[in-house]
Amino acid sequence: MAQTWLGISSFTYPFLSGVNPAQRPAQPLTPLGLIDKAVALDVGCVQYSHNLPFDDFSDATLDEIRVYAQERGILLEAGMKGMTPARLERYIDISARLGVSMLRGITDAAGYEPPMEETVRVVRGVLPRLERHGLTLGIENHDRFLAHEYAEMIAQIGHPLVGLVVDSTNSLSTEEPIDEVLQYMAPYCVCFHVKDYTIQRSNSGVGLAITGMPAGQGRQPIPKILDYLKREAPRDFSTVLESWMACCPTLEQTLSQEEDWAEQSVAYLRQLIPARPPYSGQP
Repeated sequence: MAQTWLGISSFTYPFLSGVNPAQRPAQPLTPLGLIDKAVALDVGCVQYSHNLPFDDFSDATLDEIRVYAQERGILLEAGMKGMTPARLERYIDISARLGVSMLRGITDAAGYEPPMEETVRVVRGVLPRLERHGLTLGIENHDRFLAHEYAEMIAQIGHPLVGLVVDSTNSLSTEEPIDEVLQYMAPYCVCFHVKDYTIQRSNSGVGLAITGMPAGQGRQPIPKILDYLKREAPRDFSTVLESWMACCPTLEQTLSQEEDWAEQSVAYLRQLIPARPPYSGQP
C-alpha cells in the first residue's frame, strides 16, 4: 500500500499570491514566504504552481530557495502550465536546480491546447532529461481532457517517471464524479490535489454555484479518496492542499479567511495523514 504525506501549495494561498488583480496585496506571497507558511503549519512539503512562476528566476535565486528549504527540512515540488517542448525543458532544468522531487504540469495555456498525441510526443521527447535528473513529471487533470484520456496519455508514454496529478475537484468541469476520476487516474497517481467544495443555489436564485470549502467541511469524501489512492497508486505520493475560496468584500477579509481556511484544512488533513515526507533536509 502506498504512503502519502501532507503539503501546501501556492494555490493554498491564491489571493495572497495575487491571482485577483482587484485585490492584489502590496507584498504578495514569495517562494521563501511559502516555505515559511509550511514551517508554521508544520507540514513538510511545498508545491509551487503557475501562480508563483519561476520562468525568469536566476540560478542564484533558485539556489537560495533550494537551500532555504533544505535548512528547514521542506521537500519541494514545482509546477508549470503550457507544456510546449521549450517550456517543459525549461521547467525540468529549473526543477533540477531546485532539487524538487516532482514537476506538476498542466498541458494547456492561453493559446496552446495541444491534442493528446502532441503531448505524448512532447513528453517522450524529454524522457532522457527526466531520467538524467531522476525527476518525476505529473500531469494534472485540468478541464479539457476526460479522466480516461489522461490515463490513456500516460499509458502511451509508458515510463515510470511520468504519472498523473489527481485533482479531487477539477474534473467537475467535465461533469465527471470523483469515483470515475479515481477509476482511471489512481493507477498512475504521483500526487493528489485535495480541495473541498459545496454546491448551492446561486445568489440570483437561478442555477447552481460550485464554491470552495475548507477541507473536511464540504462534499468531497476525502478519507475515501485517500484510502482508494493508497490502495491503487503505484508509489508513494504527496497530498497537496489547494483552495477554491471566493474572495471577500475587502482584501484584508480575503487574506484573513484564506489563512483561516489553510489552518482549518491542515488541522483536518493531519488527522488523516500523519506521515511527513521521506526527506531529512540535507542537500
